[in-house]
Amino acid sequence: MAVFVDGENLAVRFAAACRDKQQDPRCLLHYEEGTFAWSIYLHVAIRQEFPTGPIHYFTSVSGDDAKRDSLVGRVKRYGLVPHVRKRRKNDKSKGVDVALAVAATVYAIEKKPERILLISGDADFVPLVQLCRQRYAHVSVWSFPIGLSPEVEREADACDTTRLSDVLSSSLTPSTPVEVVLSGGPNGGHIEPADGTWQIGADKDFGGNLYRREPTTPTATAVFVGRST
Repeated sequence: MAVFVDGENLAVRFAAACRDKQQDPRCLLHYEEGTFAWSIYLHVAIRQEFPTGPIHYFTSVSGDDAKRDSLVGRVKRYGLVPHVRKRRKNDKSKGVDVALAVAATVYAIEKKPERILLISGDADFVPLVQLCRQRYAHVSVWSFPIGLSPEVEREADACDTTRLSDVLSSSLTPSTPVEVVLSGGPNGGHIEPADGTWQIGADKDFGGNLYRREPTTPTATAVFVGRST
């Protein structure tokens, strides 16, 4: 199993959907305009369908190496595998699509996964979907309805145009979380049940690694703070 996210496209689509609902896209767990968008509800939805395997996040950022490296760190913090390229002036962002397609193609050939999830409905990924299916991988696509190419819908084994909208709705109207996503450290990306005993600002030990519940959002995250003594 493996998940490939066109993160640049996801950030743009999430922002557009938020504007349609007259909401601030910062309702998401993490949002950076045109670059990075992530939600605990998306993380949980992915892990319910794809409980194992890496989540590869592809995007780009304008600026120098330091700015790129900083974004790489923020993406890693959410248990994702970062693929961040530097965006050049007047760049049309096709570099992100190419990087995702190449990485997913290599993965399909070398790892021979049974299932692949592509979070993007962009028509540029039709050859990728076709190749993965030729390698006997079941290809699922999650996309906003407005972003799903008819060609991708025809070629993929399964397409879901409601999941990302559901994720956004959950982010806009958060309730008591049922999971906590551990960010960073040896357990990064692991999901723990939130039973009400883990208080905001408190530390919890997971196999000798301490994680602290964050107070910054209504959604549940915990950040690695170091090894326990």
